[in-house]
Amino acid sequence: YAPLFLADAEQAAKQARDQYSLTFPNLGMKTDGGGDSARVSITKWSADLRLKSLDGPETTAVLDGDCLTVTLQGDTKKRCGKDAPKLLADFGVLEDTAELDDAGAQFSNALSNPGASGSFTVVKRDGKWYVSPARTLLDSVTERLSKVTKGDIDKLQEKYTGLLSDVTGASTLD
Repeated sequence: YAPLFLADAEQAAKQARDQYSLTFPNLGMKTDGGGDSARVSITKWSADLRLKSLDGPETTAVLDGDCLTVTLQGDTKKRCGKDAPKLLADFGVLEDTAELDDAGAQFSNALSNPGASGSFTVVKRDGKWYVSPARTLLDSVTERLSKVTKGDIDKLQEKYTGLLSDVTGASTLD
């Protein structure tokens, strides 16, 4: 069935590539490990997104440090830290900024500690490095499980035993 849609998909992909660009002019990483595998964490980054319009000026969003600068229809605005999501209000997309406070705190936290969202595993094969999705997932699960204590498990069992009892009338998980 691929011949039925492949040409259209390739044309759509070409149009998308012609209309936008995303670059990461500043990307810092830290590696742990050696040999044929390593864990890679992002230590700092910046991004530059450009959207070309057929009938107007280019739209850009530049993230540098904890500051976001957006240019929309020739109007440029900049916000930093927890105020960055308020750019939506600056451009009239949202009127109430109260709902953006939580998003702003999360945004600021993510930018101040980019490696907190996790790391990924890379493996070396035939002299080249590749991201290993399966190892990334399994290493992440193993890392999180290694931090679980017996006390955590006891609390979890208490919580779900109570829930199970409330729902079914049973008093054990057996």
